[in-house]
Amino acid sequence: MATGLWRLPRAILPEETPRCLERRKTRPVQPSQKSSLSRTEDYGVLTRRRLAVWIGMLVLLSMIVATALGFVGAQHGVNFRHFDWSLAAVAGTAIGTVLLAGFTGALAWTTSGDVRATIRLADATQEEQRARDRPIIVVRLLGVRQHMLDGASRLAVPVLDLWIKNVGLGPALDLRLRATYAGSLAPTNEVIAVVGVGEEIIDRPISLAGLDESSGGFRVEDFDISGECTDRTRVPRYPIVILADAGLPDQLRAAQEAAMLKAWLELVPGQNEAARGRDVQYRSAVLNNGPAIAEDVRLQLVDQSSGNDYGQPVIVGQMPAHSQSNVTVTCPFPHTLMGCRLTWRDGRGQQSRLIDGAYQSLGLSLPPT
Repeated sequence: MATGLWRLPRAILPEETPRCLERRKTRPVQPSQKSSLSRTEDYGVLTRRRLAVWIGMLVLLSMIVATALGFVGAQHGVNFRHFDWSLAAVAGTAIGTVLLAGFTGALAWTTSGDVRATIRLADATQEEQRARDRPIIVVRLLGVRQHMLDGASRLAVPVLDLWIKNVGLGPALDLRLRATYAGSLAPTNEVIAVVGVGEEIIDRPISLAGLDESSGGFRVEDFDISGECTDRTRVPRYPIVILADAGLPDQLRAAQEAAMLKAWLELVPGQNEAARGRDVQYRSAVLNNGPAIAEDVRLQLVDQSSGNDYGQPVIVGQMPAHSQSNVTVTCPFPHTLMGCRLTWRDGRGQQSRLIDGAYQSLGLSLPPT
């Protein structure tokens, strides 16, 4: 019986896969690993030390009980010359049988530990296999732009560009994406049939047709993207993961938002006409190169020799974004170097810009050389 017990298989833990066992042969166990190795007691693993202790205790206990009953059950009293060998043999056999039954129960407990370890190993293998088929779709919001549908009619719709990548171990099938803006769900769902392992989609547009655009345009931070996909089994559904950038992208986004409120005015002085008495006129143009409307646009001449304003301001009025207004500027004749101050109001408030040397000196006699 002892020889057979020495050949009992040792329970294999989930963490003791063949790769882990190979590492243990080549790498000594660190002190911090003793606590994890001691968990083998939960599975009832028999070791040589445990077997020796069990067998020794069985033999010793059987001998003690048989010897005691042999002396106690003798007919002539308890002494060394009177000993009932038959009673001691029967008692030793009975005690040994009971202890053997207990030891058999211990073997059953050990076998159940092997079964539990096998079940956990099978579960770990199944989970690893599921992980090999599981896709992980990560999505990042890039920005909003106009997408041309028909070049002839210039029909365009706003779209939200997304960066998509599958960082999982399995292909993503039937990827469905939905966009929500300020609580309103976009009526169009985007469906991507397959996203392979490691595949990267740089700019996948999602149509925003049907969504009410707020004043100033769509804001990327007000969008919420949701979606899910499946794997090759077509049974489970996996949600997408939204990635958020911070730091410099936030500063760039804030700068873009501030730029959308800016009206940037330029002056084209133009050519002068023939002098009329004490005045000379310039056919000038004011340009609004910014993305915002410029209101209450005015043009004021400045005598750069004295730094004082000259005459009354020329009122241009309101200028839409990326527009031009033609104006006539009247300067004195003759005149020294004249500057021009442009004032307007945009989304940032009241603005002013001084243009030095807008109108060169005209009609003045040159000093003698």
